[in-house]
Amino acid sequence: MNTKQKKFSDLGNRMIERMRELGIDQAAVAEACKITQSAVSQILQRGSTKHLSKIAKVLRVNIDWLEDGTGPKEDIIYSQESLDKPYGMSGALYTGKAFKPEPGLIPVYGPAAAASDDSVMLTGEHIIGYEPCPPALSNVRGAFMMYIAGSSMEPRHYHGERVWVDPWTQPAIGQDCVVVLEEEGNAIVKRYMGREGTDFVLEQYNPPKKLKFKAKEIRAIYAVTR
Repeated sequence: MNTKQKKFSDLGNRMIERMRELGIDQAAVAEACKITQSAVSQILQRGSTKHLSKIAKVLRVNIDWLEDGTGPKEDIIYSQESLDKPYGMSGALYTGKAFKPEPGLIPVYGPAAAASDDSVMLTGEHIIGYEPCPPALSNVRGAFMMYIAGSSMEPRHYHGERVWVDPWTQPAIGQDCVVVLEEEGNAIVKRYMGREGTDFVLEQYNPPKKLKFKAKEIRAIYAVTR
């Protein structure tokens, strides 16, 4: 096997390794990437780099690691760790370890499950109900709804308002996001302001404050769509 063939083989092996970790198959990857299963098969067998950025996002891994094994395996924005553990229904959709709602419904987490003044626990036992999925998230695996807890985001969001969350989309700078903290898995809603070095920078409105978290303090960051 020459160097090029080995690189392609290793790429396929890394994909298979990650798919096994997530409990998903080629069909699930193809569906999430909106490509054919044949295209996924070609990447696995021949190491094609076509669609690799889409696949890295779906598998929630660093694209450099996926392509040639360099760099950290997981990107904090796309980290699957929070989904492997019971911090969201999307993990259950992969593994079947938690309740699956009826088609067209998504789980709702609310202030009644708050672990502190402005945080909510995103665990299966803290689901307070199910609501119809909005059309924009109808094909988003693991989408969920969350009620705002506390007053730290007023006047943008008030206590008891609800937001829709897309766990597959990286928040843009200035966009609201749900941040799942590593310690205890509490989830907070803040405004994503990018990075300063290796730190993640967030903002809140009431009182106005810039918050910094080290990467090791964050389990995952999800984009708020509403």
